Amino acid sequence: MPTPTLMPGTPTLSHSAVTAAVVGTTFAVPIRPNQGARSISWRTSIGGTSVAVNAKLQGAMNDVDAQYADLDTSASLTGEYRTVNNLLIRFIRVNLITLTAGAAPTFTSEILI
Repeated sequence: MPTPTLMPGTPTLSHSAVTAAVVGTTFAVPIRPNQGARSISWRTSIGGTSVAVNAKLQGAMNDVDAQYADLDTSASLTGEYRTVNNLLIRFIRVNLITLTAGAAPTFTSEILI
């Protein structure tokens, strides 16, 4: 199955109310000829309560797990909106490393280019 492509200006879910640590959906980042690096925003939100959250925005030139690098990290217990600038990548994902239970926590993440 081909990797879905992000559409500029459209927030796209990487995680939807997950309850355990997991790598979210990987997306291809559209090529912009002659435009260079780009900014990518991402949003996390937490339902319920959690005592620990660690999510990483990761990017790579090839869709190979070993090639993904951490671009940004969120540890907010309530969620947040973040932007990373000057990225030259072809693939992007959110990796939920930790979601420690408080009262039935859920994690949702979105990516926006």
